[in-house]
Amino acid sequence: MTVPSVPRRGPAAGRGGPKPRLNPGCLWAAVGGALGLTVLVTAAVLGRMRGVSWSASHPAEPALTLIPMPSATAAIALEPTLQGSPAPTASPEPTLPQLPLSLGALVEVAGTGGDGLRLRERPGLEAPIKFLGLESEVFQLQEGPVEQDGFTWWLLENPYDAAKFGWAVGGFLRVLSR
Repeated sequence: MTVPSVPRRGPAAGRGGPKPRLNPGCLWAAVGGALGLTVLVTAAVLGRMRGVSWSASHPAEPALTLIPMPSATAAIALEPTLQGSPAPTASPEPTLPQLPLSLGALVEVAGTGGDGLRLRERPGLEAPIKFLGLESEVFQLQEGPVEQDGFTWWLLENPYDAAKFGWAVGGFLRVLSR
């Protein structure tokens, strides 16, 4: 038995079902991808035919340059002495004449030969070192003078960073202003 077909009515009449619609964005993405792949393959083939290697035409350059750190202690060169003469001794003698220092004065680290000035927790050579004051670094005199271990010590404070303070030998300080 055959069922007679009934003609369709309404919006679906005359269509064989819903048809998918093409999105223009997808079409352009597909065309762009195919074009990019074609260019990449062509460049690889031409490069192989010419015999050019990327590593040969672009040598590697160093990405990091290592600079050695200065040693923590300076080496002292002693000259040979004659038999029977006393050997020279190295001592932390200040290289600048003692200048008149006063509380509140601005001073700079000077005469260290670039080695810097050790600022300590308290006056004395046995006191722990807090940090190193660099040559020409400016400080303000807060306390002192205190005589200890044969040196005159002053409490210095960085006028721009109050966290940087400590005791240092006055012979390595040059007065900037009072």
